[in-house]
Amino acid sequence: MKLIFALLILLFLTFILCEEDYYKLLGVARNCDEAVLKKAFKKLSLKYHPDKNKKNPEKAKEHYAKIVNAYEVLKDPDTRNAYDKRGVKGVQDF
Repeated sequence: MKLIFALLILLFLTFILCEEDYYKLLGVARNCDEAVLKKAFKKLSLKYHPDKNKKNPEKAKEHYAKIVNAYEVLKDPDTRNAYDKRGVKGVQDF
């Protein structure tokens, strides 16, 4: 029983650690304001836009989609609050 409980905890922690941090992805602090968030998004979206990244467009497309998703969540105060409280799961439930 203890072994199953330990495995479940390990699985849960692995899931949490694998979840991508939107703030880290955009390179901003958790307490940043909207202007800093927007500036970081613009800089990264130009860098990773598939049309600008001819060497590896598929990888750029994946990274660009992550950046857009992170920005969409963090730019809205309500979804940002849900993300801050519960992570990606909080946004999905929102």
